Amino acid sequence: MSKHNEQIEPGEQRKQGWRVEINGLVQGVGFRPFIFRLAKQHGLKGNVMNSPLGAVLELWGDVTELESFLKALQKTLPAVAHIDQIKTHADNAQEEPVDFTIRTSETHTDVNTRLPLDLSLCRQCRQEVLDPENHRHGYAFISCEDCGPRFSILQQLPFDRHHTAMNDFPLCKACQQEYDNPDDRRFYSQTISCPECGPTLYFTDPQGQQLAKNQEAITLCCEKLRAGKIIALKGIGGFQLLADAANAQTVNLLRQRKHRPAKAFALMVRDTAEAAKLCHLSTAAKQLLESPATPIILARQKENTVGISTVVAPGLRYWGVMLPASALHLLIINQFAGPLIATSGNLSGEPLILDNEEALANLGEIADYFLMHNRTITHMMDDPVAFVDEQGQQHWLRHGRGTAPLTTHLDDRWKTTVAHGGLWKNSFAILDKQRLVLSQHFGDIDHRQVLHRRHNELKSYLRLIRINTDNTDSLGREYIDNHPELSEIASQNADSPPHHLAHAASVILSCELQNKAPILCLCWDGLGYGPEQQLRGAEAFLYRGGADFQHSAGLYPIRLLGTDAARHCWRVAFSMGQELDVDIDIPVTRNELQTLKQQWRKQFNTADVSSMGRLFDGLSYLLSGCPENSYEAEAALRLESLAAELSTNIEGFQLKPITQEYLEIDWRPLFNSILDQLKKGSPKPALAYAFHQQLAELVLMLARHWQIKQVAAAGGVFHNQLLVKLCQQRLQENGIQFYLPRMIPAGDGGLSWGQAALHILQSGRSMDYVSRSTRSN
Repeated sequence: MSKHNEQIEPGEQRKQGWRVEINGLVQGVGFRPFIFRLAKQHGLKGNVMNSPLGAVLELWGDVTELESFLKALQKTLPAVAHIDQIKTHADNAQEEPVDFTIRTSETHTDVNTRLPLDLSLCRQCRQEVLDPENHRHGYAFISCEDCGPRFSILQQLPFDRHHTAMNDFPLCKACQQEYDNPDDRRFYSQTISCPECGPTLYFTDPQGQQLAKNQEAITLCCEKLRAGKIIALKGIGGFQLLADAANAQTVNLLRQRKHRPAKAFALMVRDTAEAAKLCHLSTAAKQLLESPATPIILARQKENTVGISTVVAPGLRYWGVMLPASALHLLIINQFAGPLIATSGNLSGEPLILDNEEALANLGEIADYFLMHNRTITHMMDDPVAFVDEQGQQHWLRHGRGTAPLTTHLDDRWKTTVAHGGLWKNSFAILDKQRLVLSQHFGDIDHRQVLHRRHNELKSYLRLIRINTDNTDSLGREYIDNHPELSEIASQNADSPPHHLAHAASVILSCELQNKAPILCLCWDGLGYGPEQQLRGAEAFLYRGGADFQHSAGLYPIRLLGTDAARHCWRVAFSMGQELDVDIDIPVTRNELQTLKQQWRKQFNTADVSSMGRLFDGLSYLLSGCPENSYEAEAALRLESLAAELSTNIEGFQLKPITQEYLEIDWRPLFNSILDQLKKGSPKPALAYAFHQQLAELVLMLARHWQIKQVAAAGGVFHNQLLVKLCQQRLQENGIQFYLPRMIPAGDGGLSWGQAALHILQSGRSMDYVSRSTRSN
């Protein structure tokens, strides 16, 4: 939200001096050149400079032109820039300047600006790099004031060349002339470079022996890709692994070497037209695909596509597609002339690799060759992932290059608080002054190296925005207790927000629903701890404003066998069958089956889990044949992909009042009905679709029961595109608004932001959260 704090009283004087402070995303977006040119157009004198506060302008000129300048500034911003707040002050003590200039940046302790985002290749740079007549033709590191690396190379604020990794590359004479020329589109561009003075690209073998440089390196890289080789590429925010997406043998080899047996790989294609040949893309999806973030877009595959191996996304009907994020990516995909796998440069579960020597040491058993450069990566940035629903709304699964740090401007000022998120899909969030900052995706921090990378990145963020950890609160007590190394940056009085309330708060705050209660909040995922450490994954709350969440419904628990039941879907299906005294066909011997049944009945090494995610696992085993989750949510994704819109009727969920305030959601009638339909020979794709329909019907039933006209949903289950579509349709048919987190991942990637959001909603008030659960033993 932009604010204009007008503190000017023109009076009779026609010429005045103004000081203007602009806060927002105004660094690394060509803002100073924009201000310079705009001031010249309005005949103003003075200067502009970067500051830890954002951008600071000292203006002198006719009052009418000053006012006109401020209006034009807000109407004609650079495409990526965003203004949170403008403050203007009269400053008539200054002498009339001679001209308008760009001043050396101001540095002091207070930082209150948005951190700059990496920007994908703009259209003009794309044209130049492909133009044989241009002196930057074929130059892999071309950039301008509108595009190029930003946060991934940032060392400190303000965003100036000497505060970035580009400080290692002094400008040549030609680049300096462009940099100094107000009429040049690279005027004052901090990342400007050319083949004479910029980073060097080189192609090596796994021992680091150089085989080619610059454009020749790209040519050799493409030759090796066509020959079925795997290439480790140093990208914008870390290393990536490239392979021919049409070569099944190469893809399977990559899976074997990367220890990634089934999880889908992302595809990089040349342009939107190529992406549209592979999958169904709406206008909104195409726009997001081409945006400065160039995220991976998850979109439904088209039938009979050619040029993509079936082992790229086994068992799924969605491709993850993205466009080239940099000139280096563009030059490779152009020469290769076909879709490429572009996946994270790491072993599965380990952190993204940033450094050349580290890559040679750790990726040598995966990659056949390396395409690297000598520009330092300061901040790890994996590719962001999103999908666009049929109504054109964006839904983010993770943030990274081009979208993180994600900053939300707040009206009120807050004490500095760090929210640490959860153990899986980890991110952190920093609440400070009038902003809430969400970090990039780190992954699962049960891996020691991921935790170490995440810990160092948090310290880097705190250093960038100059936060004194001696006066910082923390959210996520369990996370901190399990990781003593956080003691140096975590306060001792850390709070522990309930997992699902944090998810609910992420929708309330991101969609600005604080004053629109009552709202039904649904939190469906795999597992999260309740206030008494119960295992939950299917909760409903009635939100009545502030931090008043009343626990109103939950799923009848599933008694799971063993600690690894969440991985083995057949174990979940077995347990669900035992609830109905039905034996499900599972991959064990007769004696093993009897042992499992005794264990289940005697409740030996079992856990009662109320989880929608586990319900997906059990049904996926029955319908798609998925025996285990080799990666998180594999079973749910395969069940969603199996679903086909065929006519089949099944019984739905039942709501059982336990108290006047609490409902139990009984899944057993639905499960029993699916078993009956299977015996009758009903098509499994139809049953998978009917299950999704019944989930949407359940949402409607809950809303009707509580007579609620607004539903807010979060949790990893709502990354399911089919479920989102059916919920939108069913609720809107009945005049009910359906909300998902806006820009914040619905799953655990947004948990830290939700923890901070819950802290904001509380504002010193206690929460009404009494956990309820029932089970017949």
